[in-house]
Amino acid sequence: MLTLILAVLALLTAVPAGLLIAWLTQEELRAGRKWFKTMAFGSVLGVVAGVFLKEYALMLTFAYIGVVSGISWKKSFCKD
Repeated sequence: MLTLILAVLALLTAVPAGLLIAWLTQEELRAGRKWFKTMAFGSVLGVVAGVFLKEYALMLTFAYIGVVSGISWKKSFCKD
């Protein structure tokens, strides 16, 4: 149970990290939208692979990357 709570807390830190990246790199977000989208959707595949392989560290890593890049990708649309 403690491991699950720590995993959720670690994933919650991805939200401010994504917002910080979006705030610090506004110009680069517009130019790199397709790469953030690719990373976000590729991370979903990594999470699914981590679940099937029962590699939970891999799954959490891809989930973190997916949340950060997904938030950054979504914030790039708000700047236009």
